[in-house]
Amino acid sequence: MFPMNREVLSGCEAVALGAVRAGVNFISACPDKASDGIIDAVSKADSAVCALDSRTGKSAAGVAAGACAAGCRTMVILNREGLSDAAAPLSMLASAQSAGGFVVVSVDEDIYQFSSDSPDPRKFAGFAGIPVLEPSDPESAYLLTAAAFDISERFRVPVMLRATRRVIRGSSTVGTLPLLARHIPGGFNAGALPDPVFHGEAAPAAEKLREIAEEFDRQPFNSVSGSGRVGLVLCGAAGAAALSCLPADADVRVLRLSSCFPLPEKTVAKFLDGLDRALCVEYGAPVIEEQLLMTAGRLRCGAEIHGRLDGALPSPDDPGELKKRVLDFTGVSGYTEDASAPADEKKPALCPGCPHRASLSAVKEATKGRKTVFCGDIGCSALGRYEPVGIPDVTLCSGASASVARGIKKALPGATVFAFIGDHTLLSGGAAGVTEAITNGSDMIVCVLDNSSPALSSSDSGRAPDATAVADILRSLGAVWVGEADPLDLAATKKTVAAALEKSGPRAIVFTSPCARTLQKKAACSVDPVKCVKCGRCAQFTGCPAVRAETGSAAEIDRSACAGCGLCAYYCPVGAISLPKGGERQ
Repeated sequence: MFPMNREVLSGCEAVALGAVRAGVNFISACPDKASDGIIDAVSKADSAVCALDSRTGKSAAGVAAGACAAGCRTMVILNREGLSDAAAPLSMLASAQSAGGFVVVSVDEDIYQFSSDSPDPRKFAGFAGIPVLEPSDPESAYLLTAAAFDISERFRVPVMLRATRRVIRGSSTVGTLPLLARHIPGGFNAGALPDPVFHGEAAPAAEKLREIAEEFDRQPFNSVSGSGRVGLVLCGAAGAAALSCLPADADVRVLRLSSCFPLPEKTVAKFLDGLDRALCVEYGAPVIEEQLLMTAGRLRCGAEIHGRLDGALPSPDDPGELKKRVLDFTGVSGYTEDASAPADEKKPALCPGCPHRASLSAVKEATKGRKTVFCGDIGCSALGRYEPVGIPDVTLCSGASASVARGIKKALPGATVFAFIGDHTLLSGGAAGVTEAITNGSDMIVCVLDNSSPALSSSDSGRAPDATAVADILRSLGAVWVGEADPLDLAATKKTVAAALEKSGPRAIVFTSPCARTLQKKAACSVDPVKCVKCGRCAQFTGCPAVRAETGSAAEIDRSACAGCGLCAYYCPVGAISLPKGGERQ
């Protein structure tokens, strides 16, 4: 047994160190807070690893596929939207004989109310024939990352590591092991990537998955423990939460899984033997439950399988309710779990000083009284859906806002239709939709939210286009009118929106102001409690997390969070809020 150094790591750091231990050569990512954390940790641990950001999930997967074809051990990090975008290349890669290990880290949601409507990544993996490993905490994330590379290389197939945000954001003590032998890329292999034109003999996917299931039977990260005629199937962070509420001497049989697909059939058969009923505990879709039902049927097992499909587990996911259901199902009583911090029920909000808040607010105010439909896109601006901003009205997926707006305008010719899209998305997934809308003369307004950050979460993914370049692109496509505005100058921005409303045909507005997170911290706004009339408009109309206005009390501004944008001062009817430096907006 190797000696282990124990240290406290976050989930991001654990995945990164697991990849470095396995000898990863190349990482690509569709920028996200989680991918930023993993890449930063990899760079600190091994500066020789090449790491690239891409603007879309499809391009990130393509970049990784190229590195894989050159014999590198490769990792691509994708969130739900990025995985949906990368479905085509990943599905093709699953049928190829990869030259190097290929691991897909899918950063997934575990609380649906904060998630997109993109499908559960494990569903996609089952469709594409990609094995899935799911850690329950940072320590298992560290071990499973290295295991994923080993399985990928031995079976010549991409392997998905489903890391829910509860695992990625969590921290725990991790026992780190010595590095494995450094992988030396073997050079370009033309057969590593599938040829979509000249199809060769298809890999026997079903046979390969059976072999992988047998390998999962031999792995220590899948195990059966305990006794009794009532069982729990535990996987990922949900399984860890359920296990934490059970006493050590509970008369419950437990199947702990770290492989979601394919299921280790021999291990499952051992678990089901002599069992009366079992509860599948998992976050997301009933992926394990469905497989377990099929396996139990094939084995002619009499155990009843329960979970999401019959309502035995809560939906949306609620850790507290999940633990209660587990205790009720197992019949464990007289046990009080340790007090833990409750789940954060606070809705996500745009950052203090975010220019998107001002852009959306200006459009909403300028269109009062009109029959208007606001079509949004994936990104920070989607958080404007929450009150008090309350727009956009509809969001489909990354890059779809202009296409959705075009369809709505065609069906509702009397409506004024807006399509909001980020500068990053305009030049990637949204280019086709915006081009079609403008070149076909759709009578709508495209609003480009240009915050000079060409990727999600203020990441750096190449040089951001300046506002003039974005406006010129829109003009070159045939927009009949293009306006430009600084959204933090709310009065001028409302005039620009009003000018757009007076015209017809395909027109556009470019809202330009840098992301608040990229700016150096400046002085904050301040409230004069004597002038303040306690109306609460500053908080009511902005929804800024830095502004607090309780009933009957003077407004307060959290100076440590305030970015000095002055939006609250604009809404104050009595001038009680002062901008930094005596009224000059920073």
